[in-house]
Amino acid sequence: MASFTRIDEAETPSITILPDHKIAKINDNIYGGFTEHMGRCIYGGIYDPGNPLSDENGYRKDVIEAMKELRVPV
Repeated sequence: MASFTRIDEAETPSITILPDHKIAKINDNIYGGFTEHMGRCIYGGIYDPGNPLSDENGYRKDVIEAMKELRVPV
């Protein structure tokens, strides 16, 4: 919601930001990632059978570890 108020030209507008003021907790499930078949994102990226860094199912272990470190929901 936004509201606008006309001020006199002699006044200086200001904004107060309170970064420590918490209104509510944002549910972590709102945020997520998106992976699609563009370029080498899937094949040759996350999934790369035969790559020495891949597990027995073909998924890149280094990519999975990076996703865990970044806490990307899958």
